[in-house]
Amino acid sequence: MKKINLPLILGFIIVISLLLIVIFEDDLMRSDPYALGEENLPPDNENIFGTDILGRDIYSRIVAGTKITLTVALLTTLLRFLIAIPLAFFSGFGGILSTKLIDFFSSTFSAIPVVVMSYIVLNTEGLKQLELRESIIAFSVVLAIVGWGRLSESIKIRIESILNEDFIEGEIAIGKNNILIAFQNVLPHLITMLVVAFFLEISNVLINLATLGLFGIYVGVDEYDLFQKLRGLAYKPNYHPEWGGMLSSSRYAISSGRPWIVLYPALMFFITISGFNLLGEGIQYEVDKRGSLVLHNIKRFLYNLLPTTYIYEIINFKKYRKKVFAKSIVIMVIISIIVVPKLDLGYKVKAVVSFNPIEELSKDKYEGRLVSTKGRDEACNYIVKELKKIGLDPIYDDKYIEKFKTKRPIPILKNSQIIISKEAKELKKYSLRKDFFINQIFFENKEDAHISPIKRMEGKIILLDDYKEENFDDGKKYFIIVDTNEFYEDSINLCHQIGKNPSVEGIIINIDDDDKAEDKDWVQLYNIEGKHNNPFIIEAKKEIVKELSNYSGNELSIENDVEIGEELIGKNIGAMIKGKTDEKPLVIVTDYDYLGFEKEMKYEGLYKNGTSISTILSIAKSLSEIEKTPDRNIIFAFLDSSEYYSRGAEVFGFSDYIKDDGFFIYVNFLGLEKEDNLYIDTTMITTQYKEHMDNIYYMRKKAKKLDISLEQEQVSKAILSSLRLNHFGSSGIVLSGIDSDTYYDEYYGTKQDNLDEIDRDKLEIQTQFILDSILHILGW
Repeated sequence: MKKINLPLILGFIIVISLLLIVIFEDDLMRSDPYALGEENLPPDNENIFGTDILGRDIYSRIVAGTKITLTVALLTTLLRFLIAIPLAFFSGFGGILSTKLIDFFSSTFSAIPVVVMSYIVLNTEGLKQLELRESIIAFSVVLAIVGWGRLSESIKIRIESILNEDFIEGEIAIGKNNILIAFQNVLPHLITMLVVAFFLEISNVLINLATLGLFGIYVGVDEYDLFQKLRGLAYKPNYHPEWGGMLSSSRYAISSGRPWIVLYPALMFFITISGFNLLGEGIQYEVDKRGSLVLHNIKRFLYNLLPTTYIYEIINFKKYRKKVFAKSIVIMVIISIIVVPKLDLGYKVKAVVSFNPIEELSKDKYEGRLVSTKGRDEACNYIVKELKKIGLDPIYDDKYIEKFKTKRPIPILKNSQIIISKEAKELKKYSLRKDFFINQIFFENKEDAHISPIKRMEGKIILLDDYKEENFDDGKKYFIIVDTNEFYEDSINLCHQIGKNPSVEGIIINIDDDDKAEDKDWVQLYNIEGKHNNPFIIEAKKEIVKELSNYSGNELSIENDVEIGEELIGKNIGAMIKGKTDEKPLVIVTDYDYLGFEKEMKYEGLYKNGTSISTILSIAKSLSEIEKTPDRNIIFAFLDSSEYYSRGAEVFGFSDYIKDDGFFIYVNFLGLEKEDNLYIDTTMITTQYKEHMDNIYYMRKKAKKLDISLEQEQVSKAILSSLRLNHFGSSGIVLSGIDSDTYYDEYYGTKQDNLDEIDRDKLEIQTQFILDSILHILGW
């Protein structure tokens, strides 16, 4: 009786199962892997693997993480083979340089473990800030570079063993050169060894990823700084669903008595690593067994996959007619699956995007839709006129506009200067916008914010190192100079820590990039802060900060010319297509007016939401022409952004027009010529509504059909309106043409006044994508 090759069978089952998880990912997931729900739930019927510290479904994150984790493992292994095989061949045939390279990498990373070197490289700040796709490539390249030496050494030894066989002498005798011997004699004898090594190498890479994850090094940028601060989290959770990142929570999971958070990703690593090891060992067993049918079939299978074999069979068509027909049919089926689009049932509605709203809102009469101006009110009236023209119903008691008072007037900093003096003698003076800028105006207290801004602040200059060493008097006031090359965000965190000291009057930090400082559009409207030991932060160019540090011990005063604006009346705009029920409303939303800038700096919202206003109006027109009553209300909202913290979104969120079981789609920065991606943020989806998950799965598939690069990112952290809507219980997503960092770096302020930067074709495709997604949500 033949002995059953159990490792081969078990390994094959595990690997095929992983492949099926990747293929049927959307069907297997029970929730969107980024959606937040109830935190730290143990496994139950609803969340079969429980939820993590942010309420994300662990089962769904493991399913989604299968593709990411295996992609890194496979890509790393392929890169290792691409480096190792050529060098091993050169070395096996006597190459001195390749032999030295192999010996160096093999011996070096025997002395320094691969994981240690990978940790050192991948823990650098630049690599930790990479987005998912770039991070996958970075991980793969780093792990490949530090790990190929050992693999190449083993391949080289096998090549040398083959070259010492007697038949090689016969090949040399008949006149074959090294290239022919390598391809015709060595490579066929090497194939099975490479197949075995390939599967074993994948398991080694997975072990590397699991170990790095335990040390807090994982794929994808950290997106949860805001959540960590707001929720007081014990650690910063990984953003993307990748198994190694899920293991990074192991210390928290064990110490807090929530082992399920780390148990299931660890189990998946164990099963996957075991599967590839078993498959490799099973194939090795067949290789070592004489007359193995499995080994014969593997060689035959690999031979038949080669393009050269297919070409040879075509040339000898009469002899291989059946094989040519069979392979041609398989090739055509594969091409048709890739190229031919799938049928999409439902309404076929073509989104015809009008460029008119964008061009109209760019006119000077709208004053950039600056708050507290007649231009903003004109823009409001224009949007209402367009909604009426489409024939939509108003939502505010037969009115399209909801008026509300802002919480307080907005202060405008007209001018500011920093004066350095010694014994009442002025030494140096610095100007606002030229040398420095501030984004806060302090008041004596929050209750009197409308009448008593602090117009003068003064204190002694002290360097950060002196402050840390406590070289100051508690009874005096100080401005701390923070001259650091740390990332800007780290500097801000430092400011908030030392700013708690009542002796600290203010902190001056440098802008991390002087080029950005030159291009920065200086904000006219400033955040109001009460004077309760908050740090007063001044941001200046690097050379100014260095210069200020030379004045350590001298007096510094800040004089502000502050104008208090009139109390503002906010205006939200809303219209709808009336559905059969008020339950589960669908809300398409954007902001329409903006915190303004200096008079010569206008159109802050032309790119941000000028295109979005046009898109929403186009979608509203397309839907209104369908002669069918939707099951739910479809609301089109244009929110007021007259204040920080998005008061318009707050008022709208408190209304009856957006409910807990509703779904909102917030859009901004659509149709920009220079931007290739469309970013989706699903962290504001409530996991209890399963239909929302289905909507997201559809959108991801639809984006692929329309050739839209839909990337996951937490863009909502830069969009306060969406966060406010979510705060009041609404579930929804953000679709943005740029990521959060790009907004501040590239599209902040006056850079939005060039209509040529808007790509009409791209705007139409993105609008069609949103429209198709809405039709799916409506079941049309």
